[in-house]
Order: sequence, then structure tokens, then C-alpha cells
Amino acid sequence: MLNPELKKQPMAVGGSQEERHGIILAKNLHAKKYKIQTGEILDEAWLDLTDL
Repeated sequence: MLNPELKKQPMAVGGSQEERHGIILAKNLHAKKYKIQTGEILDEAWLDLTDL
């Protein structure tokens, strides 16, 4: 890993909404605390992150 400090941060990878693939493709364990789900629509995932 290029930046080990990022291991401590909640992270998720999503597809492009413009190309109609606007879903969460992968997440780490820290993102799980925020109820982020793989396959979740990006707009819905943002609603789960209002307290960040």
C-alpha cells in the first residue's frame, strides 16, 4: 500500500454514474461501520454518510 494511513479510513470504490454503473464496487471493513454495502447505489451510500 502506498499510504498505510489510509488503512484506518473508511473507503469505498464506485463506478461512474454517467456510464450507468453508479454502484459501490468494493469497500473496506471501516466502511462497513457506516452500513455501506457492495452493490449499493452511490446516491444511497452518500445518504448513509451524512454524519462524516
